[in-house]
Amino acid sequence: MKKKAQTLFVVFLLIITTTCYSESNGSENFNVKIKQMDEKTHIEILHTLANSGHIGAQYELGIMYAEGKGVKQDYIKAKDWYEKAALQGDMDSQASLGFMYYNAEGIPQDYIKAKEWFETAAAQGSAASQAFLGIMYYVGEGAQKDYGKAKEWFKKSCDNGYQVGCESVTKMNIYGE
Repeated sequence: MKKKAQTLFVVFLLIITTTCYSESNGSENFNVKIKQMDEKTHIEILHTLANSGHIGAQYELGIMYAEGKGVKQDYIKAKDWYEKAALQGDMDSQASLGFMYYNAEGIPQDYIKAKEWFETAAAQGSAASQAFLGIMYYVGEGAQKDYGKAKEWFKKSCDNGYQVGCESVTKMNIYGE
């Protein structure tokens, strides 16, 4: 009976993995199916999947630990889960790490690391990361102040539909920067 239950659980995990893995990076819309479960089961399954390398589960656990949703808030665990997914190429996790380092969310502020993660995510099309790079160049945080580069990043962000990027380009044009 115990072996049958274990087999059913493994089959269940395989079904969840294949039906919830929405895109190549796995982070978008990952929880559509399993959010209907009770919270404890949801978290257990996420941990099982994340420990087996599932990018979407790793990203979701990063969010949960960062925000304290369903688990005790723990920025170090959030960073660790984001990092596991980011190192597998997940753009959202890369951007989240950039935000954590930029804003010193439970970890020491490090503009250089923030910039590195924002650049990695921006290269994959993260409009928010592109805007943050614009801010970093505009203000001179983690990079030498450079209005030309700032405007370039804001423009890329705007081209990707990010309103902050568009507003920043407009303001730079108004002020002749």
